[in-house]
Amino acid sequence: MPGKVYLVGAGPGDPRLITVRGKELIERADAILFDALISTQLLHWAKDDCQKIYVGKRAGAHSSSQNEINAELVRLARAGLMVVRLKGGDPFVFGRGGEEALACQRAGVDFEFVPGVTSAFAAPATAGIPVLHREVAGSVLVLHGRLRARDESTCSTGDEEAIPAAHEGEAHSSGEPEPPPRGGIVIKKHRKRSAEDTGVLLSEGRDSLAVELSDSTDSAEDTPLSIDWAAACRAADTLVLLMGLGKMEEIREGLLSGGRPPDQAVAVVQWGTMPMQRTVVSTVEDFPKMVRAAGLGSPAVIVVGEVVNLRQHLNVFENRPLFGWRIGFAEGEDSHQDFADALVEAGAQPLLIPCALPGAIATTPEEKQAILAQFRDATHVLLSDAGLADAFFKGLAASGLVAESLLQGKRLLAATQEGVDAFSVFGFEAHLVSGRPKGAAFEEAFGMPVEDGHVVVLEGEDEWAESGDALEEAGAIVSCLPITGARPHEPGIAKLAELLGEGGLEAVFVPNADVVASLRRVWGEEQMLQMLKSIVLVAGDAGALTALESAGVAANIKNAGAEPEKLVRKLINFRSTLGGQRTVFTEGQSEPEATED
Repeated sequence: MPGKVYLVGAGPGDPRLITVRGKELIERADAILFDALISTQLLHWAKDDCQKIYVGKRAGAHSSSQNEINAELVRLARAGLMVVRLKGGDPFVFGRGGEEALACQRAGVDFEFVPGVTSAFAAPATAGIPVLHREVAGSVLVLHGRLRARDESTCSTGDEEAIPAAHEGEAHSSGEPEPPPRGGIVIKKHRKRSAEDTGVLLSEGRDSLAVELSDSTDSAEDTPLSIDWAAACRAADTLVLLMGLGKMEEIREGLLSGGRPPDQAVAVVQWGTMPMQRTVVSTVEDFPKMVRAAGLGSPAVIVVGEVVNLRQHLNVFENRPLFGWRIGFAEGEDSHQDFADALVEAGAQPLLIPCALPGAIATTPEEKQAILAQFRDATHVLLSDAGLADAFFKGLAASGLVAESLLQGKRLLAATQEGVDAFSVFGFEAHLVSGRPKGAAFEEAFGMPVEDGHVVVLEGEDEWAESGDALEEAGAIVSCLPITGARPHEPGIAKLAELLGEGGLEAVFVPNADVVASLRRVWGEEQMLQMLKSIVLVAGDAGALTALESAGVAANIKNAGAEPEKLVRKLINFRSTLGGQRTVFTEGQSEPEATED
């Protein structure tokens, strides 16, 4: 069966802004070729056997040339694969979707387009800046700033041939605005003006102009932009430039020479639509130095025009209660994606960092066979400590052992009611054993004379329960299975340390005692105290709180792991006590009182 190429727009950054059609195709794809700024969350939707091929282009670092990308699309499709070419924004808004489609067409490969939300419009929107507004701006112009110098009337198809470039708006009547500068697309919103229109909201503007610079780095940094600034500035009122930070001085001079007022408003939006979005508002005259002073970098959108002044009324995205906070989840084996989703809604940037792995009961084939033999001869399994149940069942799974098979025909015992309850969580019925092994109550729970029993006692690592001694004294055959707790995920803990060391987190969520033990094992108590003392520390449950306190570390927010909404509420309440500070604690500053709710 012949393959097919789908040119899919991934949207402006937030993975939730991809289209439904785009998500469907990612889930079905045999191969995905993706760009540099694509959210990795989109790739999580792909099949396990899907080929994921990175072909991104960033300044000074091209993983593949455009011709190589075109050839790979054709090769994969000819091999009968369903291929998704995942591109940031919209494939046709200077994303080279046209070039890749032409390569497929010339090779006889079937292809389809799936439009996406372009960051030319989405990033200003989340900064509270509409590129179109009835009272301020009625049209948008999108410009490509780097046409190929060899022939500006053609566009490359990835081979030696070229076709004439087609521009929307080439035919225009005498009453309409001038045609766009070279390489541009004008989207015109017609409206009738009346005397009441003038100056109703801000000031009467002509129209809106959006300029999107390709993220292609084919041109050298010192190559001038191929924009007719005079024509661009006459065509409309608002300019929006993508990937223009490397050309800010040239853009500034172009705007001024094209007739834009030095005090006209400019906004620069970095990481638009994302939780780490940052916005600087300035003027045409001053925006380059203001952006440098703020430390903004790529990817960023530059917006020029009267519409920027609407931000003071419409900026809701950056005013969410946890906006700007980066919250690290020091995860164990349980994912906290639902917590992460709730935090994103509140404006935070969650980072899921694996810090603990389940402890395997058997790590070699020989150990696995020994455990199978131990349980084969057993009549009973005794849980000496309720806290070991979770580690036991997860350790079996990590070792490739099936609990149902291992425990079949065995009478399960627990030394405490909490142990009985712990067994039931995993779907097993257990009996509470209490008193001395020769007592009537004990033997009733045991189900047979104790001396006839062969008991496997589940115990903590390097420990021997008193119940094991008592059973041996009563004549039972007793063997011990040490249950190892969680093991540290050292790469994840190193990443957490790196983020904390560079001030990259405002808060850390520690879900349970296993994660605390893993951090403590790698860092030691003194380093753990130093790492966690200057950020908001959130304890997920009572076990995490107790483990932190035993290591001398105080949690600022307690018992926050029951449900996502509870965690978000606690963080919002706690942040409100800090007076809006982004840096939570400074040297010598006392920590706010830890909160329960």
